[in-house]
Amino acid sequence: MELGLRLAPPLLTMTYCFLAWHLLSWLVVAQYREGPFPLQYAEEFSVLSSSSIAPGDVLKTPFFPPSWPYSPSVHFARDDPSPDLHFYSTPRLQQHIDPGARSAIRQYLETHLQERDAILDVCSSWVSHLPPGYAARGAKVIGIGMNKEELSQNPELSSYIAKDLNAPLLESQDSEPPIPLPSKSIDVVTCHVSIDYLVRPLEVTRDMFRVLRPGGSVLLFFSNRFFPTKVVNIWKVSNDAGRIWIAGSYLHYAGFINIEGIQLETTGRDPMYLVRGTKPKTNSALPYPKTYDSLFGDSSIQDEGLK
Repeated sequence: MELGLRLAPPLLTMTYCFLAWHLLSWLVVAQYREGPFPLQYAEEFSVLSSSSIAPGDVLKTPFFPPSWPYSPSVHFARDDPSPDLHFYSTPRLQQHIDPGARSAIRQYLETHLQERDAILDVCSSWVSHLPPGYAARGAKVIGIGMNKEELSQNPELSSYIAKDLNAPLLESQDSEPPIPLPSKSIDVVTCHVSIDYLVRPLEVTRDMFRVLRPGGSVLLFFSNRFFPTKVVNIWKVSNDAGRIWIAGSYLHYAGFINIEGIQLETTGRDPMYLVRGTKPKTNSALPYPKTYDSLFGDSSIQDEGLK
């Protein structure tokens, strides 16, 4: 009898934990009972759940709904909705992908970047995975990221802007673009293992489009690692093929063309994927408010207010 009384509280606790876990699982499944993509497009998206589709095939003949298919309150919700400035207030001077994945990024950029390019590294940190000595060859590399101390430790940056791209927009910021740089002033935009954290990816990718010169490229690198409490829901519930499609859809709705998904060769455990797109060279509808041009002009980059 005494033994039974001793066992009852632990057993009761285990039972409560078991029931709570099943309730939480049911809520997650209920929220995504349509899958990570809209139910009306279930047939078109069914291929993304197949383990047989190669990453490089996802964006070869992609299906994109006629309009932006995401709901901010569902697809871009996060387990931890607290301000990112709190989460990232302490500098994290550490690597988030293994050496093989980092090497794959550098090798790709070594063969695809031109000397003296103007590079914008979005969601930048203390390292930008650029080829060794790239900035010293005459390139201009600007980083925009969360933590000023991390950015100041990045030897690959020519200048930097400390800004929270996930911060709620205030009425006074309605006319301010996410990226405070002149239009058509950048040759290549990069984003390393961070596109999955943006809660307003359309606004940010449209502003990547704005700051790029015609014919410029955007390069989104990502793996399957992330902070689970800060990554957006749609990314967390998708597989790698789905994530390639998601990143490609961001670029599609921002106005980019020639969108491709690639799996880079790596030597470690972490996979490395790249989704890239191009800004059209010829006249195209500007997917951003024209007031941005009046704020920052359409000229070369000015370093005032940067590092």
